[in-house]
Amino acid sequence: MFRPLDDMISNAIAEGKAESIVDLLEEYGTVQDKLKEEIFKQKDLQILKEWLKLAVKVESVEEFARQINFSAGG
Repeated sequence: MFRPLDDMISNAIAEGKAESIVDLLEEYGTVQDKLKEEIFKQKDLQILKEWLKLAVKVESVEEFARQINFSAGG
């Protein structure tokens, strides 16, 4: 019955988590547009939660990208 509202709320939460991840990573340097796209297209809140924890622990953007198995080449 309230599914569209639930989806809107979930998407807003996902967007906020993605933004927080990118903000944290930018403390280490430039975050490539392709990596930003990968982060923002992720809508699974559990994965985003894991990525947020990871973004706090890594020492570089490159380390984060490796840990999530992101390849800038595609």
